[in-house]
Amino acid sequence: MKRLKWGAVALTLALAVSACGGNTGGTGGAAPTPDGPVPVAQDVVVKSDSAQALQRGEVKPGGTLRVGMLAAPESLDPGGVVSLQASLMHLIYDSLFVYDELGNVTPELAESIETTDGGTTWIMKLPTGVKFHDGTDFNSAAVVAHLNRVGREGSLSRSATDVRQIASMETPDDTTVRFVLKSSNMTFPKIFVTAVVLAAGMVPSPTAVEKYGDQFGLHPVGVGPFKVKQFSAGGDVVLERNENYRVPGQPLLDGLTFVVAADTQSRLQAAIAGDLDIGSTQNGRDLAAATDAGLTSLYQPDGTFFNIILNMEKPPFNDPNFRKAVAHGIDNQALVDAVFDGKATPMSGYFPTSNPYYNAEAGYPAYDLEAAKRLVEEYKAKGGNPEFTFVSNPPPEYQRIAQLVQQMLQEAGMTVHIRIIDQPTTITEALSGNYQAQLRFTEVRAEVDMNMRTLYYGTSRGNVGRGNDPRMDQILDELTTPEGQERKEELYAEMQTVMANWVPHIPLVAHRNGWYVGKNVAAFPGNRPGIGNPDWRLVAHS
Repeated sequence: MKRLKWGAVALTLALAVSACGGNTGGTGGAAPTPDGPVPVAQDVVVKSDSAQALQRGEVKPGGTLRVGMLAAPESLDPGGVVSLQASLMHLIYDSLFVYDELGNVTPELAESIETTDGGTTWIMKLPTGVKFHDGTDFNSAAVVAHLNRVGREGSLSRSATDVRQIASMETPDDTTVRFVLKSSNMTFPKIFVTAVVLAAGMVPSPTAVEKYGDQFGLHPVGVGPFKVKQFSAGGDVVLERNENYRVPGQPLLDGLTFVVAADTQSRLQAAIAGDLDIGSTQNGRDLAAATDAGLTSLYQPDGTFFNIILNMEKPPFNDPNFRKAVAHGIDNQALVDAVFDGKATPMSGYFPTSNPYYNAEAGYPAYDLEAAKRLVEEYKAKGGNPEFTFVSNPPPEYQRIAQLVQQMLQEAGMTVHIRIIDQPTTITEALSGNYQAQLRFTEVRAEVDMNMRTLYYGTSRGNVGRGNDPRMDQILDELTTPEGQERKEELYAEMQTVMANWVPHIPLVAHRNGWYVGKNVAAFPGNRPGIGNPDWRLVAHS
């Protein structure tokens, strides 16, 4: 009965905010995904990881395309705060390494990285003849300068903690960096893979960094396939082809313009109207509506999901039983049904059910209204105040989730105030600890180690929940050893059990990620494994 009740409330709210929906169209077979069959349109191919890619006719070089961004970038500095802009920044800087389809670290800009003594000493080899956009040589000294800057005192980079494990760096020649770590770590190469919050693998021009100082993020210079032609904080980003790019024939496009289009429905409507050529979404309803409107929808399986991050330094979330009360008080299936028309998967733990390491027996505190009420009363009996402010971002689905969660938790005996702010401010407040609870999204991909260490290790810069669990830290440390890597399936299972008892955040709904593209797009390769963004070098104009 509760699910029907909440579903009816949210459905009314959803219709009031936006009337977008429809059945998914398309022709061809279906790609098997954890969210159910996904239609495959004409000219769409399904890759081995079930991601969909577009190949429409003969691919020709040239042309420009317009892409809708989820959030306005304030800076494009890989030495600063990196969040949603990692995909965009990858075009400017390239990444030293990426993941292959099996989740293994594989070279992109670098040539190799190997350990000579079981994980304490690592040798990275770099290519010759590569230059930054400003003509500066890309070499080992540039890599070392970047890492020193990322790990410096006062660094805002979420990669700072990862870099600070390095005891020393040497550059025997222009193509070699020798790293000596403070202790053995077999996962060390993963810090050089560019992902949503990791930036150690994106190397800026040391000449430009010296020239612009703290303003470098407004004048970014890398070695990537595109150069920045126009950018101002909070505005669109205009990129042009790097004619001297190290890979012959790439990129295919002459340019890309990333347009600020944070509102989900406005972004979709702009694509339907032809004002955008490419847009992304985390919502199955948008993919269905895009298909109905004549766009091509491309499903991208991923490990991202909506969640509520909790500031464990502040009341009421410094009490683990109150955090459990929040988990018990939220019906994730009702969120799926009401906000996403059933086109999503409810989270039932800290790993998505699609993750190969998902542990169904972890014991996550699932929806149980009576249990939530009991824990709230116990908290109040100890003198606690079950009242807090819940921050959300402006997109309609965020606001619908926030309002439905508010109503659910109020029935459990909590007082929840919703505050709507933009995404950059949300990140700033999270990093400073100036919040109680925020509606965000996070990720757990098949590559677990670095992701979890960045988000939940006690001393990590990316641990915006500002709490730690000793056993969690022990597991993450063990995973850096050869023995831990051999036992990783067992350790990943225990990790989920530890988190179910710790409750560092509240998982809600798995994303149904995808891109929708218009008639001007001839080729779109789909997302690359493990890093959540496409290879823009291979995107082509029709």
